[in-house]
Amino acid sequence: MNYAESIKKAKRVYVCGNGGSASTANHFVNDLVKMCGIRAYSLCSNEALLTAYANDDSFDNIFVDQLKVYAEPGDLIILISTSGRSNNILNVIRWAVGINCISFPIFDVTITQAEDLHLSLAHSICEAIHE
Repeated sequence: MNYAESIKKAKRVYVCGNGGSASTANHFVNDLVKMCGIRAYSLCSNEALLTAYANDDSFDNIFVDQLKVYAEPGDLIILISTSGRSNNILNVIRWAVGINCISFPIFDVTITQAEDLHLSLAHSICEAIHE
């Protein structure tokens, strides 16, 4: 099953990433909701919630702590990371037993090139869903 099919079949879609990947996650969610009518949510967009979780627990669990509240079977979690090594992204994979997860690919290029490729992939996915 490809990205577009997985997203269309999900009850809700949660997207997360760090730094530039957080910006891509926010942009992707915007396009999924507005362009495709998908129930999508960015786990990166609420700065107050992110910093509260980081302050009270740790930065390593900022996405898992939100998913514990929101996620249900039938949902989909999309992980965006240029390195694939961020603890808060890896912890989502460890936690998400019974919840579908997909990750954008890791490219052997510079970080800025990987970020461009991820945004291009997000746009391609939205175009495929929209068709």
